[in-house]
Amino acid sequence: MTCKKKNLIKILLLSAILSIFFVAGCDEEQKDDQNISGEEKPLLSEKLDIFTGSWESKEFDAVFTETWNKNPDGSLSGAGVSIYNDTVVFTETLSFRLIRDTTYYVVNIPDQNEGKDVMFRMTKCEDSLFVFENRAHDYPQVITYKFFKKDSARVTLEGSLEVDKSELLMKRVKR
Repeated sequence: MTCKKKNLIKILLLSAILSIFFVAGCDEEQKDDQNISGEEKPLLSEKLDIFTGSWESKEFDAVFTETWNKNPDGSLSGAGVSIYNDTVVFTETLSFRLIRDTTYYVVNIPDQNEGKDVMFRMTKCEDSLFVFENRAHDYPQVITYKFFKKDSARVTLEGSLEVDKSELLMKRVKR
């Protein structure tokens, strides 16, 4: 199999995995994260400002984009879109939340997971490396953003499915 075909298969598989991103794997621990009580405060961390802007990954006929905006209260929110052969495979809303002094990366895909948010606890925040985990979820369980150069990032998804690890190389296309 050629390298191009292997890469296309990886992209298709990643799109399929992302489209089922939050369908399964919700057990009690994750439900606890989803129903966290406590004061929710805007996230004001300047370290997270690196996410702002529009990001894009293109591979063959697949395009994945993320757009992050800084809100007036200092928090960040965004949206992700996966497109294959000019067809939208899925859309998601993204945000960071600070709940009881813990930062969460929050994803919502409206037609999945009963429309509920899935929360990933920030476990690492070092310079240009951000790691978010929800071990109760089947896939992904770990989402890693590694920013490098001026406008590049590698997004890695890891979990318990056969496809243990997927990566996207993202380029910032707009600040």
